[in-house]
Amino acid sequence: MGKRKRGGKQKEVVKKEAEPLPEKTIRSEDLPRKRVKWTNRQRLLVFASRGINHRSRHLLLNLRAMLPHSKPENKMEKKDSRIIINEMCEIKNCNKCIFLEQRKRKDLYMWFV
Repeated sequence: MGKRKRGGKQKEVVKKEAEPLPEKTIRSEDLPRKRVKWTNRQRLLVFASRGINHRSRHLLLNLRAMLPHSKPENKMEKKDSRIIINEMCEIKNCNKCIFLEQRKRKDLYMWFV
């Protein structure tokens, strides 16, 4: 082990007069920006009309599974006008809509609102 030195020379501490610091004002430009995780605020309503077959229904379910921001809705009557689709979107707080409609059990139409 090493030996301690005793009675070494002490440094002289010179006290200087403290100068007043200028007041620092914090501006919004000077603050560091926080990184906020981006969240998708787009909501999509996905539903179909009554009378769709099993293939169309499975397509509808696959669309819902692929789109994480989608909301399901019950089937819509065929007799209702398509203006009701916009009202359904507003009720569910959705920005966009995908509506599947099947005519004559053959043709499947996809409406985007």
